[in-house]
Amino acid sequence: MENSDIVVAPSAPVTREQFRFTGSGNEYFRIWIVNLLLSIVTLGIYSAWAKVRREQYFHRHTVLGGSSFDYHGQPKSILKGRLLVVGVLVAYNVLTQFAPLAGGAASLLFIVLWPWVLCQALRFRTYNTSWRGIRMGFSGDIGEAVKILYLYGLAVPFSLGIAFPWWQRHLQRFIYGHLQLGNEKFTCEPRTSDFYLGYLGAAGVTIVTGVVIGGAMAALAAVFQVSLPDAEASRVLRGVGVVGSMWLAYIVIYFIAGAFVRSRIGNATLNATRMGGHQFISTLRFFPLAWIMFSNLVLTIVTLGLYMPYAKIRLARYRASALAVDVAGGLDNFVADNAQRVAATGDEAADFLDIDLGF
Repeated sequence: MENSDIVVAPSAPVTREQFRFTGSGNEYFRIWIVNLLLSIVTLGIYSAWAKVRREQYFHRHTVLGGSSFDYHGQPKSILKGRLLVVGVLVAYNVLTQFAPLAGGAASLLFIVLWPWVLCQALRFRTYNTSWRGIRMGFSGDIGEAVKILYLYGLAVPFSLGIAFPWWQRHLQRFIYGHLQLGNEKFTCEPRTSDFYLGYLGAAGVTIVTGVVIGGAMAALAAVFQVSLPDAEASRVLRGVGVVGSMWLAYIVIYFIAGAFVRSRIGNATLNATRMGGHQFISTLRFFPLAWIMFSNLVLTIVTLGLYMPYAKIRLARYRASALAVDVAGGLDNFVADNAQRVAATGDEAADFLDIDLGF
């Protein structure tokens, strides 16, 4: 037997890098309350500066591989976008009030522009996000956005909603599959079956939750009926109980089903996303996410809104803890390679991406 001269190159070692969120509720509360007060005093004008402070705080406290992200959006660009949107909305309301036909034409124009708005918003947000000095980007084009939003979107009403998970899979693929970090492009190929299973599971959770809440409320109504001999009082309490139980059921089902969809669809999308040879790993779990979302709502209501910044920090911390990247070859090699390629291509997007449409 002859000896083979073929040498197989060893594959790059894979290391798992976990995302971390290092922000604190007390620290963010101070930023949040100042942003709120100044936005009120300035009749909303300061909200553009408030957004920059908020985004910078959350970006700079999101850490991967020992390095934090950063946000580079400029308040004036955000303010221009908000003034544009407000101006368009005011003009639209005036047209619909005094010239219904012109208002209808404006509505049609909004629909036509929606793919451009989506792509512009994604470009602005990604371009103004960086990690280790490497900017992100979005390469999706308007033509593909038109196909997904309109052509594929028509399948949703014509199928009576059955095609919605299929359509959402294409939308997520379009968004995540056209991201890039430096010159390293993302790919995203989620399975359609995972989206259908996510929504079917949410429907099942909704039915079970509704049955449990309905049974509990029926039992409680029976107890009131037995314990209250006054028929009028019993009828009033049953009416209050029915209305209260419907609202309670709506709130609980909304958060439970919402958490189920967010966790399953989020995992299905991110686990199918790669950045070159690097694989994203998402491990969002249904019950912890549902509990965080529901308890955040309750605490925000009880504290008359003052818990809101703590709620945002709590959710951001959990979401970061459930996200990681399996890096092939190490992050240092990735950074060095992309720094050279980005420096060679230069930056041609800054002049175009000078307005935030707030999507």
